[in-house]
Amino acid sequence: MQWKNVFPTLSAIVVAAAGWGAVPALAGPTAAVDPVTLDLGQIDEGGSFERFVEVKNVGDGVLVLEDVKTSCGCTAAAVDGVTELKSGQSQKVKVTFNSKGQEGQITKKIHITTNDPEHKDVEVTLKADVHVAVRFEPKSITIDSINPKNGLERKITLMADSNLKLDVKDAKVLGGRTLTQPSELFEVERGPKQTADNKDRYDFVVKLRPGAKPQKVNESLLILTNLGGGKDSLKVRVFGDLVGRLSFNVQYGVIPQTETGAEAVRDVEVLAKEGTFKVLKAEVADSPVKTEIIPDPSGKKTVIRLKYTGEEPGTNGIRTLRVETDDPDQKFLEVPVRYQTSAAKTKAATGASAGTGAGVKTDPKVSGGD
Repeated sequence: MQWKNVFPTLSAIVVAAAGWGAVPALAGPTAAVDPVTLDLGQIDEGGSFERFVEVKNVGDGVLVLEDVKTSCGCTAAAVDGVTELKSGQSQKVKVTFNSKGQEGQITKKIHITTNDPEHKDVEVTLKADVHVAVRFEPKSITIDSINPKNGLERKITLMADSNLKLDVKDAKVLGGRTLTQPSELFEVERGPKQTADNKDRYDFVVKLRPGAKPQKVNESLLILTNLGGGKDSLKVRVFGDLVGRLSFNVQYGVIPQTETGAEAVRDVEVLAKEGTFKVLKAEVADSPVKTEIIPDPSGKKTVIRLKYTGEEPGTNGIRTLRVETDDPDQKFLEVPVRYQTSAAKTKAATGASAGTGAGVKTDPKVSGGD
């Protein structure tokens, strides 16, 4: 056995254990952990695997298992039973690894914490080589700020172990709010089946349709197969941004927090990568936020000044700034806007010292934004 004085977190099952060799007792509690590495070898993706780590008190004081933690949600550890060990006693920590969604060489950490004064925290390593029988390469289709006028093609490959005898029945891109409608942005082409190195594979090319406008993209490539076990309907996320020549200088317009009755201001800019433009209208509908349009003489930039006067203490909200332009391809631009009033009430006046009886009015400060 490989021994190590260690103890990371309280998430492992402790079960009485026997068969430990004679170890000289040390002054105070001393934690000995075995093994310090859990190697699962090659495993199939989707299964759950259990292993045990044994903790023994080789000291002469009472060893307390204080905590057990893991490095991610796919790995759990638990102690079930005695957490205070007298000299010579041992317990087991149960470690569970869920391989769903994992792939390739995996390393996870389990941390055990005890009252061992010399080795309060011990780290145990879990390793696995997760084999995925059916997978995509890449795992998703990302659109990184592409101008639709330049067109777009993305290739993705579906691979499966040959013994599964993969056959693709259909492939399409779905869009709409619920991702159930045929996409208006993309079409997909499927290549022939190929077999090599004990793998069946299909290549798919997702293409942007002509005439697409700048917009956020959140769609799904759906592939229907002959496979069972939940693999008959496979989905790949298609997401990102189709961008035009106009854009905001921020992704979120946060108006500085203000007090009741005080005004806060935040400037948001609309910028042109090329050419000039005009902002025809700007508003934050269904909100107390007012807007002011400030065009730049160059025609390449327009400032939208957001103004918010504090309301009841604690008031806050998130709305959408909608800007209308004269650009035929980007008629409307939108960005989220947040406003908020401080929870503390503002005193309009404070009394002076008892000798004067006079009142001093405090003017609320105006907060600005970056």
